[in-house]
Amino acid sequence: MGRWIIVAVATAALIVVASATAHVVVGRTVFRAADLPVGATKALSVSCPKGYFALSAGTSRAGEGISQLEARPLSARRFAFRLANAGDLDQRVTVAAACRRVRATRGKAPYLKLTARRHVTIRVAPAGLRQARFTCPSGTIPVAAGFDLGRSKLSVRQETQDLHVLSFGVFNSGPATRAASFYGSCLTVVRPARASGAQLQVSLATDTVPIHTGTQVVTRVCPTGWLSLAAGYSLAAGVELNGAAAVGRTGRWSLTNPEQKPVLTDLQLACARLS
Repeated sequence: MGRWIIVAVATAALIVVASATAHVVVGRTVFRAADLPVGATKALSVSCPKGYFALSAGTSRAGEGISQLEARPLSARRFAFRLANAGDLDQRVTVAAACRRVRATRGKAPYLKLTARRHVTIRVAPAGLRQARFTCPSGTIPVAAGFDLGRSKLSVRQETQDLHVLSFGVFNSGPATRAASFYGSCLTVVRPARASGAQLQVSLATDTVPIHTGTQVVTRVCPTGWLSLAAGYSLAAGVELNGAAAVGRTGRWSLTNPEQKPVLTDLQLACARLS
């Protein structure tokens, strides 16, 4: 069973006076597909429409052997990807950006704003596991997680968050020390003068899931009236992540387990709404 934590983020920046005007978080998912032959590496990008923010992005469809070398924000609306196919079959993969904005049915409305964009580069020793963390200030929540692993033997083993901290874990399976870069931003709601009010709510659900032998797609859905923000994970040893993305109300993960028995791994779905 998942562990749901539903929180009204109680800060002046995120909570404003209630009113009769209805506000909703509007979501669009922008997809881009590409053919990826065996042994190939391909770079591509995906952009949200004007007025939307890319609050997360990832690979929504991918099979065994696909790995993400890069999934990082280029701007508030755009993410860049580099994908590699180390499998035995040519594949067609799809990347997706979770695009979100606030819509009001009438009158002025609060609006989303990305602040405090962060970037850090760390070095990972051979056979080493290191972590990177970003902390968002009061009144904001972490979004737009990203990474760049270069062209090395690195893999992201953890990408999770709480209401203030974005956490990454990266493993180096190669014989030399390698560098990895991580990215994140903080999201707030701004209330214009004389704008009507709204309350931003955020939910986090962590689910421990058995990953069976072979490749498996796992989906989890936000509660009715909520939209997904991010699809996080903390992988058990041996489990390979082929892709993870927030799509509409859904989190979607593609995972491969080479072991001959199920392995438990943690998946996290972040959701949001205005009320």
